[in-house]
Amino acid sequence: MCSKGSTVYGTTGDGAHAEYMLVPAYTVVPLPDELTFTAGAAIACGTGTAYGGLRRLELSGRDTVAIFGQGPVGLSGTQLDTC
Repeated sequence: MCSKGSTVYGTTGDGAHAEYMLVPAYTVVPLPDELTFTAGAAIACGTGTAYGGLRRLELSGRDTVAIFGQGPVGLSGTQLDTC
């Protein structure tokens, strides 16, 4: 992702804190009806970041993981790691 460059809204692209913004359709993730927009946004950011990191580690049930920092990403990683 980094070698190709990417748009990070609010950093390398305008937006992210706007009430509405125009983005390419391929970047949109449909939410189940029972999930609120606020919950979906929180899951997509903190949980998505934690999930990606844990997947890269290729963990198994025999591994022990220490997660330092229990902010949104750390808490998500802790919850995912116990599943």
